[in-house]
Amino acid sequence: MERTGYTTNYSDKNGEIATTIWNDGKVLSLSLREIEFSGSDFDSLSPVKEHNPSELSLFTLNHNCLCSCTISTVIPVPVISNNRLLMGNLHIHLELGEPKENGGIDREELFLNLSVENISVKTRKTFGWFDDALGDIHSQLEKGVYIKSCFNCAFSAYYPGGYGLFGGLACFRGSRALFVNTVTKTDLLKIWSSMTECVQEIYLCPEFLKTPPSR
Repeated sequence: MERTGYTTNYSDKNGEIATTIWNDGKVLSLSLREIEFSGSDFDSLSPVKEHNPSELSLFTLNHNCLCSCTISTVIPVPVISNNRLLMGNLHIHLELGEPKENGGIDREELFLNLSVENISVKTRKTFGWFDDALGDIHSQLEKGVYIKSCFNCAFSAYYPGGYGLFGGLACFRGSRALFVNTVTKTDLLKIWSSMTECVQEIYLCPEFLKTPPSR
């Protein structure tokens, strides 16, 4: 995946910032108040370099990751609509809550809106994972309409033991003969080490194959 930039609005107690999230397919990065942040997930964005406390005091960090903020961005996505390839936009609105005394943050609220041609579909509530939010979007689309990405690929799966907000999707395109025979979580765990790589839900490779409706 080539490094791609997404128009982004960041806001916290100290105001709003118009910026760009850069994505190379593995790492997200953005610049805020002259400080560079990066991470593999939207909720794991940490300062790239060490900074003095006065500079970092402009942000709220939990385990060195941004929180107590809102991130809104737009990601272009290919959409199949009745065998036609269209370009749509996936609007992302993520609220990261306050640090908790026992670790973590008190909330992660994700809201998505897919717009393409004359279609506009929003999540019916907020979610804590892209998996569930994208599932809600697709459940509202007409038959034959879907985002063409790893999320809908027949060779992808999530780790049965749990995964993060974004970017924890496993690709099995290199071991598809093993993967197509998995039925249970136990089956998947047995072949987990054969996965090709972890990918983002919005990633797309030339070997994409639409997930069968029954899977």
